[in-house]
Amino acid sequence: MRHCSNYLACAIASISIVGCHHEAPVPEPMRVEDVRSTARSALVGLNLDTLRVDVTVLNTAKTPRALVLSPCFGNPLIIRVQRDGRIWESAAWEREKVHTPTPRDSAGKVIPEGFICSAMMVRELLPGRPVLAYFSSTPVREVLGDSLPPGRYQIRAFFSLNRRSIKGLPAGEVELRVPPT
Repeated sequence: MRHCSNYLACAIASISIVGCHHEAPVPEPMRVEDVRSTARSALVGLNLDTLRVDVTVLNTAKTPRALVLSPCFGNPLIIRVQRDGRIWESAAWEREKVHTPTPRDSAGKVIPEGFICSAMMVRELLPGRPVLAYFSSTPVREVLGDSLPPGRYQIRAFFSLNRRSIKGLPAGEVELRVPPT
């Protein structure tokens, strides 16, 4: 058995706890067929003034899979609140609330969108272990805004698994009321 002479180098090389003489195996990319997703919604906060939606994914394959997340594409979780043909979507609300200036280089030229962000996070999903992949918290006042009346609403979650869209996963129902001020 080979032993490590540099403790720090060994610790970095053995992140997967396999040992310093082995490379950590790279998990296969996750396929939608290998995953079971669930979503749930709830009102949280002292006055139940925040809509929280959680999406959990479970790797149903027999080997580890990789979930690739990137902050470059905005919020990867979109929430839809709907009842009787009335719809509120978090993506539209976020676009209105968050104004990001056009990115420019030091000479003042616009930087093309593809060159701005290359950050990516890979999360390993072990077989049979559920992982909280996404969550969203939105003030109920913002959801109801000036267009939705208080009442019971269906919640759906739209998200992406390794850049493949998952459309309209049911996340339950909540009773939305204007919280006290």
